[in-house]
Amino acid sequence: MENLKEIITSKYPFVETKLCRNSKEFYKNRLAEEEIIGKIRNATLFCKKETELLGTELANMNADDKLKMEQCLNDNFLSKDANYFGKRDTIFIDMH
Repeated sequence: MENLKEIITSKYPFVETKLCRNSKEFYKNRLAEEEIIGKIRNATLFCKKETELLGTELANMNADDKLKMEQCLNDNFLSKDANYFGKRDTIFIDMH
């Protein structure tokens, strides 16, 4: 719990939450979400290398490249575990 104060105060203090920021439940949920974010970033990096889209920004990608990225994420991660990135309908992919 030594990182609790850092987690509570360091990131996005303007975001409202139903949980008290000093609670163990908030801390546990925060760590779980950060783990999922790490999975998304690692999967994106893997697929950027696999599809050779290393320097591309998502906003500047053409439809074929977006499809390649989606297919790679699906084939290598989501087809093996539909909740690999947590239970969510949409994920935001940061291509940097």
